[in-house]
Parts: sequence; C-alpha cells; structure tokens
Amino acid sequence: MALQRRSGMPRADAGHEFHFAEQLLLRLRQAADEVIISWPQREEGVSLRPSPLLHGDPPVEPTLAPSADPIQLYWAARPLLEALVDERAPAISLHSTVSGGTNLIKDQALCPFRAFAHHRLHAQALDSADIGLDNLSRGTLIHGVLELFWKQVESQQQLLSLPAEEIDSLLTTVTLAALDNFQRRQRIDLPPALKGLELARLVRMARQWLVFERERPPFCVVACEMREEIEVGPLRIRTQIDRIDRLDGGEMAIIDYKTGDLDPQQWLDARITEPQLPVYCRTLPRDQIGAVLLARVRARKKESGFYGLARDPDNWPGLRKNQEKILLAKGWDGFAAVLAHWDEALPTLGAAFVAGDAAINPLDLEKTCKHCDLTTLCRIHESPRQGAGEGDDE
Repeated sequence: MALQRRSGMPRADAGHEFHFAEQLLLRLRQAADEVIISWPQREEGVSLRPSPLLHGDPPVEPTLAPSADPIQLYWAARPLLEALVDERAPAISLHSTVSGGTNLIKDQALCPFRAFAHHRLHAQALDSADIGLDNLSRGTLIHGVLELFWKQVESQQQLLSLPAEEIDSLLTTVTLAALDNFQRRQRIDLPPALKGLELARLVRMARQWLVFERERPPFCVVACEMREEIEVGPLRIRTQIDRIDRLDGGEMAIIDYKTGDLDPQQWLDARITEPQLPVYCRTLPRDQIGAVLLARVRARKKESGFYGLARDPDNWPGLRKNQEKILLAKGWDGFAAVLAHWDEALPTLGAAFVAGDAAINPLDLEKTCKHCDLTTLCRIHESPRQGAGEGDDE
C-alpha cells in the first residue's frame, strides 16, 4: 500500500482522491454558464445528504427540468379546446325509405349514435378475413335450403304425406341449389371438399328440423323470404320476412330462422333490442297474428326448436313454459299485452331516428359497447358521461 501511495496509483490515497474529485467537479462547473447539481434524497429507505464538495453552493427549490420529448412539447403548446355537445343530426324526410332494415331499429335501441353512424354516415368496421365459411354464411345457407324446400312442400299435410326417401332426395336437390345460389351471389367457388361437407351438414340439419315441423299445429306456408317495406312510426324500412304460415284457425304465424343464440325476453325491453319479429308483425292486423316464433335450427336436436309467443301456446310443444317465463319477467299477462307494447315502443325508436337523435347513449355500457365497432369514433371511454343510458328499462 505504501508503494502504491508513493507511486500515486488510483484509489490508494484518500487525499489524492479528494483532489481528483475537486478537479472533476471544477471541470463540470466550467462546462456551462449554469450548472444544476442534484442528488437523491433517499435510497432504499435511507436518507442521503449532498456531497461535502458542495458546501459552498446555494440550495435551490427542486423543480422538474423542461422536457425535450416532442409529445410533451406538443401537449404543452396545445390550444385550449372547447367542449361541444352535439347530439342532434339533421332530420330526414318523413316516411322516406331508409336502408338498414331491422338492424337500424336494433342499433337505435342499443345506442342512437350507433344507428346514426351505421345508417347515415355508413361507418363500418373492416371485415375480418376468415378461412372457409363463417357463421353468418352458414346461417344464410340454411335459410336458403328451407326457403327452397317450403316453396315445393307448401303445407304440413304435404310434408307428412312424403316418404322419407323422397324427402331426402328433395333436401339434397334444394341444398345443392342453395349452395349454387350462395356461390353466385358471393362470387366465390367453394372447394369441392368443402362443398361436399356443407351439403352433408345442411341436409342433416334440415332433415332434423323437419321433425319439429311435423309435431307442431297444422299449417300452410303463405310466404318465404318475403320482401316488404314496413313503416315504423315516420320511418319506412325494407325487410325480408323469413316465413309466414297460416294456421288451422286462419291466424298467421310469423317465423324467423335463427342458428345462433336468442333471447325472446328482449322483445319486452322499453327499447326493443331484438326488433326483427316485432317489426314483421306490423305487416298484419293484430287479430290475425296467432304466433311470433324464433325457429332455432341447430346441428344438435336438443338445441333446436320453436321459441317465442303464441295466443294459444298449448298447441306448440314446450312453448307454454317458455312463454310464461318470458311474460313473468315483466309481469305481463298475455300475448295481447306484448303486441300493444310493440305498437308503442317501435314507433318511438323510428321517430327518434328520423328526428336525428344521435346521442351517445348506450342501453348498457358494458354489454352494448363490448363488441361495438364504433368506440374509436364515439370515444365513449373518454366521456365523463359514461353511465348514460344504463337503467332505462327499469
């Protein structure tokens, strides 16, 4: 160690190190006109003091140095913004026909801004790329199969009279035609292997569905995929009704095919969030409507069947228990009360759209906005009014 001190080696002599630190600090002080020196007040819970080398420097109040980050500089120089609440779009002509069908009414019920953005601004998310057929395409195909089948077999009586072999042959024929129609409309060519799989799947689903058609009350098919312009208050929309049957007593059953999830209780909401069948009912006098039904067509038989409401639910297998559950949720006592609710609620939604109601007012912030494609447009999560709309049905 003595040799190291005599030789002036680094870290060997405290006095030498002190002198080195003084010279280093002096050079740093001379590097600029103004030098600010700082130190941490605490480290791992232990209080720290400044270096003794700084004993002659005046202390200053600690402040943050100005940032050179471009984002911070841009934010600091931003102009003051004025908050403007504009929830009303220009009104549209009374009784004019608007595209969008019943989805327009559904969007208006879920959130007025969604209806405005989708059906007046025509703002839509980009479609995602899927391999093969998506659920929407598969649903379209089973619609096409059943449409072509019931255009040839026009009643339950005719269905019951056909032998199983003839039904299978007819189902194969109409399924091939439905696949060809789908390819032509979509301008695609399905690979032979995929087309064969879809043919087998669709025939199997349709054959299984016909079991439910045999067990229901007698009927004649009046219309399939019927295009209709329907007035909803001051609004006129284009629709396509899946099916209308005439029952034995002369009343009509309005039927909508579904392959996905369904909840008829949404028909009873103050803002009807599943308005398809309620809107279709506006094409008929109220005393002619005998049933309003969702026909759930699934690959599994236990997941298939008729769901909805009827004047006489005892005529429909399993419908009474389901109908009582739906009506008890609102304390309503019958089919007529539901029709009266639709007559009041639907025109209100149509009138709001025509008047230009475009408020960001989701029916349920979590459920409505979870899968919405417009959150970056409406920026609801930046709004202090996020709770708006919740509880409207209470």
